[in-house]
Amino acid sequence: DEALAAAGFEPTKIAPTTKMPADFDSFWEAQKQELAKIPHDAKLELSAKHSDAKVDCYKISLANVDGKRVHGWLSVPKGKGPFPAILT
Repeated sequence: DEALAAAGFEPTKIAPTTKMPADFDSFWEAQKQELAKIPHDAKLELSAKHSDAKVDCYKISLANVDGKRVHGWLSVPKGKGPFPAILT
């Protein structure tokens, strides 16, 4: 069996499916002000499990509101660059 499918759209015509709440801007500004009061407390931990001969991978975390942390991964290519930056 073989199946083919295709889809197309005009990105400039995509409209929001809901309306933004009237208080969104004030809410977002208050959240940014709260976060700005917290020291970054950046922590970087090499992950040998995820690293190899071509890249070093690190688990990174930053302080967040309510004593919580946000976590992510940083991959640093080995060798002579320049290398592109990719944010996912």
